[in-house]
Amino acid sequence: MVIVCTEEVAAGVLCLSPPPTLQGPDHCAKCAHFKDGPNCVDKCPDGLQGAHSFIFKYAEANNECRPCHVNCTQGCVGPRIQDCVGMIDRTPLIAAGVIGGLFVVVIVALGVAVYVRRKSIKKKRALRRFLETEVSEGPEPRHRGVRLPVYRVL
Repeated sequence: MVIVCTEEVAAGVLCLSPPPTLQGPDHCAKCAHFKDGPNCVDKCPDGLQGAHSFIFKYAEANNECRPCHVNCTQGCVGPRIQDCVGMIDRTPLIAAGVIGGLFVVVIVALGVAVYVRRKSIKKKRALRRFLETEVSEGPEPRHRGVRLPVYRVL
């Protein structure tokens, strides 16, 4: 026997109640649309203000409303955190961030290596110029009329 729940007549929600004498939304066994606890509703609650936060629910296959995961902030399509609306798979973003970070580290390490190498070469060239000027300004050793180079060992 199909009974129209008295408080839901305006919404046109039908419910089926086993004892025909009991009427009202608190006694519906099966709803025409969705069942949220003991009540028949047109749709499951989506963002209603609760005691501590907003309430989001999804409809199961049997048209009963079940609560979303507590971390869902925009609704859901299932009970898991992955079923939240607005959730994207962040794995590719994390992988791209790690690869980008490693790339930056390699570039910085190469930059430091080039800087140290250039500094070393400049120091070596400056020392070579210094030694050449010292040798040319000093006495010229000769051996049978040929000028011999003089090197200093540091």
